[in-house]
Amino acid sequence: PGNDMFGYLLFQRHALSSDNRGARGAAVGERPPPRLHVFDFAQGWKPIVARVAELSNRTIQFQMCNLKEPLQEDSRDSSTNQSILEFLDAASHDSSPVVFLFCYVLSEVMGPYGNTPPLLEDLFMYHTSRGNGALFLFREPHTQALQTLLSRHEDWYEGRDFWNLSNGGIMVWMSP
Repeated sequence: PGNDMFGYLLFQRHALSSDNRGARGAAVGERPPPRLHVFDFAQGWKPIVARVAELSNRTIQFQMCNLKEPLQEDSRDSSTNQSILEFLDAASHDSSPVVFLFCYVLSEVMGPYGNTPPLLEDLFMYHTSRGNGALFLFREPHTQALQTLLSRHEDWYEGRDFWNLSNGGIMVWMSP
């Protein structure tokens, strides 16, 4: 996730400059920067994320998660994904945009034709029922996993809910 986080930071710096205007007319640069958190099952990414944080002079949190488990809002104390709930609760109290980067996650967890991971579906539901909305960026080595995700969400429309990105990626906007 280090490369993708660094890529997002470059995108934010160059594409979302204060010269660009957001939907409400406020300069994008005047909005608070997004909270940067990396949630991953592999603890080995933590030092790489720390290095990206150091090089970018940004605070980037790293916490464990398990995409194969649901968000489990009813049992926070026993959830592997408790840190995600805490992140979502904190983000819902301010106007910081929420951006999720998923890199090779679909291919690793669901394979080309499997079911969407429960945590991911719960995150989609969370952001359509409450919160400030969220941007989900998916990068995959094989486009079949992306097509499988899209086929599970036939109510999503290209150009409104999702956008195809070059070289195996999609961007999905979830709003209440």
